[in-house]
Amino acid sequence: SALELAPQTSDSRDVIKVRNILGGIAVHNADLDGARAHFREGLRLAERDDGVRQQQSLLHNLGIVELFRGDAEAAAELFRRGMAVAVRNGDRVSEANFATRLSQIYVERGDARRAAALNRPAIATLWQSHHTLGLTSGFAIEAVIAEIEGDPERADRYARAVKQLEKPLDIVDHPYNSGVFTRYEAIERRIAEQPLVGSSISVSALGELVSEVVDLAEPASDDLQAQTGTPPADTALTARELEIVRLIAKGRTNQEIADELYISLRTAQTHVSNVLTKLQVGSRAAVAAYAVRQGLG
Repeated sequence: SALELAPQTSDSRDVIKVRNILGGIAVHNADLDGARAHFREGLRLAERDDGVRQQQSLLHNLGIVELFRGDAEAAAELFRRGMAVAVRNGDRVSEANFATRLSQIYVERGDARRAAALNRPAIATLWQSHHTLGLTSGFAIEAVIAEIEGDPERADRYARAVKQLEKPLDIVDHPYNSGVFTRYEAIERRIAEQPLVGSSISVSALGELVSEVVDLAEPASDDLQAQTGTPPADTALTARELEIVRLIAKGRTNQEIADELYISLRTAQTHVSNVLTKLQVGSRAAVAAYAVRQGLG
């Protein structure tokens, strides 16, 4: 089998990939215990060999398995770990995708405020990174949040945008998450009775919706700051730091920032650290949200 052959290679990355693939096959076959075993072993190897990308994928997949098993607390912890790895790796898109997964769990619990604190900066990141699939899911979650907050008109706007984006909805369908689906399907039924203006949404209209969502973000409470970090309204950044903010918002890694600005990697890392400190945030996703708010393209 593939698993028997993989250990013969000197590259553990092959073994990790095989574990991830076999875990996915097990999920497809509804063998959650088998999937969990494969993903856990792959994660152990990835952590041992510092396989950051593999860690992110395996933490995500393990989280999905735990959701299917009905253990939302375990899933949430895995998604938080995935966010932390993504932050260390400077991978804003993965960080945002983990945030949307976590927000689904909070929506299911009826905790719209905590869900919004995660989802809104994630939407800003996904918009800046042109990640349409993730943006679709982010707006779907935001529609449910708006419904919980008692604003059906706003919920309908976001659901119409999801429909017009014409991308598959990447919200995990599992028993624990049934409340999210029930709420979103109710919104879909409601907008189906309304006339749809145009079959697709323009870039400018989508950008306006993103700005609306970001403007709704509230200052994070202490318990959310570690996960999201909403920046203060008035922050004094130098011209160079504003340049760093723009590059972070575009999804640049520390090395790419260094290359683009003709500075050393250590100097780039120092600038990024200073930006995070001044904005009082703990993630690049929160920096991207700040960039959207301030109109820093």
